[in-house]
Amino acid sequence: MKPTSWTTDVALLILRAVTGALMLAHGAQKVFEFTPAGTGASFEQMGVPLGSVAGPFIAYAELIGGALLILGLATRLVAAVFVLDMVGALFIVHLPAGVFVADGGYELVAILGAASLALLIAGAGRFSLDAVLAPSGIAWPRCRVQRRGVASPACRVPSQTGWGCRSLRQSANHSSSIAPPIGVRRVLGWPE
Repeated sequence: MKPTSWTTDVALLILRAVTGALMLAHGAQKVFEFTPAGTGASFEQMGVPLGSVAGPFIAYAELIGGALLILGLATRLVAAVFVLDMVGALFIVHLPAGVFVADGGYELVAILGAASLALLIAGAGRFSLDAVLAPSGIAWPRCRVQRRGVASPACRVPSQTGWGCRSLRQSANHSSSIAPPIGVRRVLGWPE
């Protein structure tokens, strides 16, 4: 079966939800059970560079990032942090122990890292807050410059309004319309 846009978006939702839930659980364990200070001390014992700083950072990154990933908010940024987190865990701690997690191995780290890498590449999909806030994948601010009646993206220089920008090539025969991003327009009932 050839994946459709809908099936791909559902697959990304499932991948985000499961990866986010696992990372949130690991972050919650580090923050609430082991405590940030205890996690830092544990990281130092494992040989993690700057373990007393890296431990609490990773604990909160997994806790907050896991929740953000479930919601699909800042997905690529969170996924990038998780990829770095899992690469560090792989090479600093788990690789010498072999594959199986029961022996302290890297199987869980590898699958979480691969899932995070997939989300970094693919993004959140349409069933996410990222899709609502920036549906075209273009970060705010956005604008459209009309040339001969055809709207095209042309962001180069921020405008005075803060909602969009104006093209450096704009001349007297170009008109522009500046409006909030589509997600904001939908929430406010703004005409498309």
